[in-house]
Amino acid sequence: MKETILYNGQNIELEYDILAPGIYVYRNAIPKEWNCIERIENALSIPNTRFKWKQAGLGYGDTNLDRRRCKDFKIKEDILEPRDEYSSDMLDMHKQIMDSLKLCMSHYTNKNYLSRIDYYECINIVRYGQGEYFKVHTDDGEPYRCTVSSVGYPNDNYNGGELYFPLFNAKHKPTAGDFVISPSTYVYAHSSEPVTDDGIKYSFVIMADRNGFAHRADSPVYHPENIRQKYNV
Repeated sequence: MKETILYNGQNIELEYDILAPGIYVYRNAIPKEWNCIERIENALSIPNTRFKWKQAGLGYGDTNLDRRRCKDFKIKEDILEPRDEYSSDMLDMHKQIMDSLKLCMSHYTNKNYLSRIDYYECINIVRYGQGEYFKVHTDDGEPYRCTVSSVGYPNDNYNGGELYFPLFNAKHKPTAGDFVISPSTYVYAHSSEPVTDDGIKYSFVIMADRNGFAHRADSPVYHPENIRQKYNV
């Protein structure tokens, strides 16, 4: 489907598909000419910087290779600042990706009766090699809170790696440039299926919320688990 929307005073045409109720796939949202993968790997190739791949974790920061086997690293303005020769291009890419997501999100919230999405988490850049995956999981839950989930795909030169929503029996094979937006609730539990060849799958995972209250440093969400258990939260 194609639709022209008014965004920041401009008429912009969006192309999108609806995979299942509430699951929207926005096409051409990450243009190939941005060269995101090359820029990411260039940044990570610079020695002695804060940019490096690490084993991706789960809820409380623990790792479990039976549930999630992939690498990631996170970028956000306050992580990347101050701008220097190492972070400058990552800051520029962060802005490109977030501007594109916010454009898609303005359409998504209007179509799905959401009054507001004002808070965006960091961009979690995830890298899946052969046989790597993230088994079925929900994004909103213990100890994390979010309302809408989004994942962008800058490349598609690999086999496997589908995004799968089991309760809808909906499976999406990413096409380079896609941004998939969906609710974060347990009904929209999903998996990243294993990459089945020697290609590398990259994705940009961004969680969003109505506001930033649950994401403040003093929010109960971020208290240690033993304190939360004491108060049964």
